[in-house]
Amino acid sequence: MMAFLVEIQYREPSYERRHGARPNPYRWRYRIYARSGEMAVEMALQEFREIAQLSSSGWSREVVAVEVLLVLPKGTAPADAYN
Repeated sequence: MMAFLVEIQYREPSYERRHGARPNPYRWRYRIYARSGEMAVEMALQEFREIAQLSSSGWSREVVAVEVLLVLPKGTAPADAYN
């Protein structure tokens, strides 16, 4: 298992129609332990959808971007970090 930082960027279109568009999307970040970056994204999106369903705001959420980064253990660097 590896640790990943997954950032989900999203907008609330129904809210923005009423109150005006935000200059930047909202962002949620998750630390996910998974076998691959693709799996980490899937797990983060599942968590995002579950939390959105539990929200009492009622605004719809639209994912506009997803970024994923491998989190390296403290004191380590990728092999090409100093090239």
